[in-house]
Amino acid sequence: MLSSVSKSRSNRARESEMPSRQPIRAPSGRAEPKMMTVKELSSYLRVHPSTVYRLLKDNKLPGFKVGESWRFSLQDIKNWREAQVRSTTRKVKER
Repeated sequence: MLSSVSKSRSNRARESEMPSRQPIRAPSGRAEPKMMTVKELSSYLRVHPSTVYRLLKDNKLPGFKVGESWRFSLQDIKNWREAQVRSTTRKVKER
């Protein structure tokens, strides 16, 4: 049986062998936009994945399909969230 020290050393060794998850660089040197799956987006927005699918069905969320899977640009989602905040703020002020 491996001790916890041995396990952590072996985990670090495996992690060092794995390629790092660096952002893909465009030819200009800028980072490409981060893309998210439904699961990642639901975690980011702190909602259930079914809520993401409902918003997609109602055309209220920016996203696109790759085969059968949905993908979302982090920048598009940030812009969408800002628009939601502005819209909600405007409605509250009108009351």
